[in-house]
Parts: sequence; structure tokens; C-alpha cells
Amino acid sequence: MVPTQLQSGKDWTAIVQRKQQELIDERCKNIPDNIDAIHQTSYNPESLAEVKIVDKTYFTAKFKAKVEKDQNIIDITVTDFSLNNEQERSFCIITNHASTEKPEQLIMYIGGMAGTGKPQVIKALTAFFEHRN
Repeated sequence: MVPTQLQSGKDWTAIVQRKQQELIDERCKNIPDNIDAIHQTSYNPESLAEVKIVDKTYFTAKFKAKVEKDQNIIDITVTDFSLNNEQERSFCIITNHASTEKPEQLIMYIGGMAGTGKPQVIKALTAFFEHRN
């Protein structure tokens, strides 16, 4: 197959990243922009699991652990496992949650198409938790 448009690898990477951002934006358009809108959402208090709805800034936030030692472990693990931006985002949400004092249980789904690196995130998380005992 011959591409209809010849571009450098850097240009193709930029196109793919733009498209990924468009898809993320499309998925996030139904997420409340601020926390005040979340309180207007109804829920069933008799359900077995509590779902916490967060605004979309949570998914784009740059997380930093409160303890420098934990942040160093997180940074080293991200580098050692060469996590891309999306993998790093999932990894940091989980590790920063685990790094808080007395964290509540976190149930999080990590999904994606084949080849997006889900096992790489799991391996990085395993290494992180082994390093922290």
C-alpha cells in the first residue's frame, strides 16, 4: 500500500497525537467541567459499589506524590518502563492514589485497543509496589 500523502515520521506522529486528543476530547465532552456540576448527579445509595464521578481535569492533571521518596520511585519507574503519555497518566493516577495516607480502595479500569501497552502499565505498577514493599 502506498500512502496518498508522503510525510516525515515526525509529521505522522503529530497527526496521530492530534487524532488521539480529538478522541479523548470527544469521550470527555459528557464529563462535567467542574465539581459543582457533579453534585447535581443522582445516584442510588443502595448500590453495592460507590462510584465517584470526577471532573475531566482529573484525567489531565499532573500528579505529584506528597512524599518525595514516593515521587522519586514513580519517576524512576516511568523512565525504566518507557511509559508513553497515556500509560503514564494511568500509572500516575494509581500510584499517587496508593501514595496517599490511608487511601480508600481504588477500582479502575485500564482499557485500550491491542498494542496500547496495557501489560506495560501493569508491569510498571508491579515494579512500583514491589519497590515500596
